Amino acid sequence: MKSRLIVIRGNSGSGKTTLAKALRLVLLDSILFSQDVIRREMLNVKDGPGNPTIRWIEELVGLADGRHATILLEGILAQDWYGEMIDRLERRFTSRYVAYYFDVSFEETVRRHAMRQPTEFSETDMKRWWIDQDHRPTDRLIAEDRSNRSHDSDNKA
Repeated sequence: MKSRLIVIRGNSGSGKTTLAKALRLVLLDSILFSQDVIRREMLNVKDGPGNPTIRWIEELVGLADGRHATILLEGILAQDWYGEMIDRLERRFTSRYVAYYFDVSFEETVRRHAMRQPTEFSETDMKRWWIDQDHRPTDRLIAEDRSNRSHDSDNKA
């Protein structure tokens, strides 16, 4: 069995973890790797160039390849630090690779984050971490209005 890899990227609070967890529930035989879980909970390291999370993610995705129908990878995965690793994964999975980037404004990201209770980080933190337009050429963009539709329909019920 050949696995497919779905990468979901974007800024903190944009909705990528929510989407990845929802996909994990509906895609049979899937596994989810979260950058935050690996970096903060497993390795307890700061993000930045050369941090061990980059290697761990690549190794874990490689280990899951062929063992699960779908591999989900979600996180900020900043292009400056994770780009080369993502390039290697894209080459490895070729036609079995798809990536999405939450193209959401800072203001909308703050609004979405404020709807969560409790929140793990502040608006000031989000501003400090913000990377504008960090999408890659092969990313499929999830626009602000499109990624917000499910929230709108939930609120109408």
